Amino acid sequence: MPENYKILAQGAAQDATQYTTPASTQTSISSISVINNDTVSHTYSVGIVKAADTATAGITATQTIIPTRTIGPGVVDEIVGGITLSAGDQIRTNSDSTDLTVHIYGVEIS
Repeated sequence: MPENYKILAQGAAQDATQYTTPASTQTSISSISVINNDTVSHTYSVGIVKAADTATAGITATQTIIPTRTIGPGVVDEIVGGITLSAGDQIRTNSDSTDLTVHIYGVEIS
């Protein structure tokens, strides 16, 4: 099984699907970083959505891995390791500002 270490996603945290595991692939997430590039505090949340549930928008309570959290100006929050995804699973984020960015790093195994 080939392993592809890579930047899986980089983008604004506001109401977005940040990453979807490709078909016939498994993913091991090494880290998820949320960065506040603004001069004021903002809120965000992160969720993992199973492939079978991706037709539903947003993040439900059972999909949440980081509940709504406040992040100060210039702060970086990071989740390190321990997340595995199957084909079609998604990482979604929600925030109150486009000034929050998300970076996701990991390995795709196909």
